[in-house]
Amino acid sequence: MTDTAPHVDHRVIAPRFTRFGAWLLDILVCAMLVSGAQWVSPFFWDEPANMVLAFVYLWAAHACFRRTLGKWVVGIKVVGRGTGRPPSPWAAAVRSLWVFLPLIPVVGQFLAVADWLWAFFDGEKRCLHDRLAGTVVVNAKD
Repeated sequence: MTDTAPHVDHRVIAPRFTRFGAWLLDILVCAMLVSGAQWVSPFFWDEPANMVLAFVYLWAAHACFRRTLGKWVVGIKVVGRGTGRPPSPWAAAVRSLWVFLPLIPVVGQFLAVADWLWAFFDGEKRCLHDRLAGTVVVNAKD
């Protein structure tokens, strides 16, 4: 191959800014899910409940389809590192737990930013949630 993008298991690792674009799209999807849930039942929603909806969306999408809607739009997917197979339900859950980081008092926001910044110092561009789950984000075409 002649491209200069990092590889893992013969797959091209997804660029950081492509991942960021997918994340922005997924934030919109989560906002629509939360808005819809609040419209249907406006009395039982608060910040932790909103995060549970986001977690369920991320977990189900990664466990069932290897990708969220945002990842699908930009052409990337999540695979197990070393296997190239879909992440297990457990790995998808571990990977999706990062949505709860901002809820941790005092240090939550710092941890959420550190999770993303980790990818800039990691040779395989993996965030901490990818490291913990044993996953990697790759181009879907590979």
